[in-house]
Amino acid sequence: MFSNIEADSKLKVPSEAQGKSVGEIVISWNTELESRTNFFLARTKGLTEWDSCIQKNKHILSALQIDLARVTSSQDRLERQLEILQLHQQEVDEALTIMESVAEQLGRTQHPTSGSSPQQTRTRHETIFNLAESVSASLSALGSALRHVTPSVYMAPAESDNKNCSIIKTQAHSFSDKILKAHLQTVLSVERKALQSQQLF
Repeated sequence: MFSNIEADSKLKVPSEAQGKSVGEIVISWNTELESRTNFFLARTKGLTEWDSCIQKNKHILSALQIDLARVTSSQDRLERQLEILQLHQQEVDEALTIMESVAEQLGRTQHPTSGSSPQQTRTRHETIFNLAESVSASLSALGSALRHVTPSVYMAPAESDNKNCSIIKTQAHSFSDKILKAHLQTVLSVERKALQSQQLF
């Protein structure tokens, strides 16, 4: 009975080792170990490459975020400057409207059939002269603001090789160009109105 128990307790030889010498078994195990080691090294190399790629993209993303912040800051500054332009433009337009109205009234009072006194005529002349000075000052301020804004439009926040940042800058410049062109057209319109007002005298 005890002999049967001892026989059953003996370890069975693995099937892959049956019929092989110790040397053959060792060589087989070494081959398997080498295969698994190579597989592990390949996976490690792949993970290293992925890590390197992630780090590179992280640096690119950080650079893009910095460039985007600079472009956004530049755009905000430009919008504030354009608000100043709009304010000057509105002042000039309002002054010209008043000036045109007074000039028309003056033109009517200078008609022979008008009953205005010389004092009233002189007062209106002084009013138009003061308005003309106000328009001139507003135009000068508007021109100065335009000269100050124009370089800011084309000033790149920072040179960058990033294509996405270049696209952002291009879009910002395109938007700014359209606004500046609109303001320049308004200035030309103001100039035409001023010439028309001068012809009323």
